[in-house]
Amino acid sequence: MKKCFLALLTSLLFLSIHSCKKENENEPPKEYIISGLDLFDINGQPMGRIGMQDNNIISDSFFMAAFPVPCSDNFSVALGSNYLDSISLNYKLVHVIYPDAPDSVFSSYPIVINNAHLVGQTASTGSITIEKKYNLHFQTEKLPSGFYRLFVENSKGKNYWQNVLVQ
Repeated sequence: MKKCFLALLTSLLFLSIHSCKKENENEPPKEYIISGLDLFDINGQPMGRIGMQDNNIISDSFFMAAFPVPCSDNFSVALGSNYLDSISLNYKLVHVIYPDAPDSVFSSYPIVINNAHLVGQTASTGSITIEKKYNLHFQTEKLPSGFYRLFVENSKGKNYWQNVLVQ
């Protein structure tokens, strides 16, 4: 009886561990799931927030601001540094998902919402060196509509990101 019970318990434990792994394998990595979007006009002025604050765009020595958000054909990113010397930046624009987006997002901004298969795909990547300030421009007219996250890593090892909506 003990052997039968032990075999049953072992089987149940194996099944529960195996099924948990399968569920997690289908989820995108955490950095590709957003929980909010800050809106900016064409001049970079804030227009509000949808959802929760979900970006890392400023520190004591660096800032970045993408605008306009949402955008259709292009957007700019103002980059600035307080470092005395120039600083190198690596950037990457990646398709992400906003699973808890309020319905108002989709009624206010006409976007395609069934493009989850693109999550994690890189839309643009590059490197630049800036002195104090720099404006980076992205052409988005050929990108699929949806949510993106711009990742920026500086040569000091600091990481920044901002969410963007392409219509």
